[in-house]
Amino acid sequence: GRMKPNTLVIGYKKDWCTASSQDIENYVGILHDAFDFEYGLIILRISQGLDISRILQIQELQRKEQEKLALEAAKRDEQEDGKRGIRSLKFLNKAVKYSSNTLAVNAQKDFKISTVHAADFNQHLLEASTQFQKNQGKGTIDVWWLFDDGGLTILIPYLLTTRKKWCGCKLRIFIGGKLDSINEEKRAMAALLGKFRIQCADIKVIGDINMKPSKASWKTFEELIEPYQLHEGSKDPATAEILQKEYPWKITDAELER
Repeated sequence: GRMKPNTLVIGYKKDWCTASSQDIENYVGILHDAFDFEYGLIILRISQGLDISRILQIQELQRKEQEKLALEAAKRDEQEDGKRGIRSLKFLNKAVKYSSNTLAVNAQKDFKISTVHAADFNQHLLEASTQFQKNQGKGTIDVWWLFDDGGLTILIPYLLTTRKKWCGCKLRIFIGGKLDSINEEKRAMAALLGKFRIQCADIKVIGDINMKPSKASWKTFEELIEPYQLHEGSKDPATAEILQKEYPWKITDAELER
């Protein structure tokens, strides 16, 4: 049959504590849309972030600067001798071609930029944008498979290990379980992975995953989500209904009690 995309990969919104309510609504709306379309959802988070717009802006500035220099050189050439207009046009074409070639070479050299813009360049961000294209060497991919989601959470990391740049990495899988049956949970998980020929270096069972959080943890959680709660229970029904329509992404009292 026909294949169609069924997985959404989106970056983690690390500024969610300070972003505007409209930005939060848009981001949460995208996640809900993915679920409505029955898509698999992957939220990718790396410490440097995924926004490389700064790099692209610098590249665009470089391109414009090189074109400007080429035009100025052509004008000077034409002013020196008006009869050399055709030659200056040829020179302009060569200059523009040289400018494009220079940009291509710069792109191939990890987007190295001139010293004029060096202060504005974030080397860590550049490295982060290409880190998945490099040889990863020997490492560990931790997979937290705490709930049965159909296996996508394990399948994607496993597929990564079959690629040349990731073949040196091993899988370490964390699963939920009970404190009194950790060994049984590990054996059951190992048997399941064996059926699908998925090799992993280790299986860790989180035995206290179903335990209630401590009062301190719960207090921290409540403080964290306070700005995003609707608190409709403390308002009259008419006001609560208006707020739910105006802020559909906010956390309701009913959702918090689940």
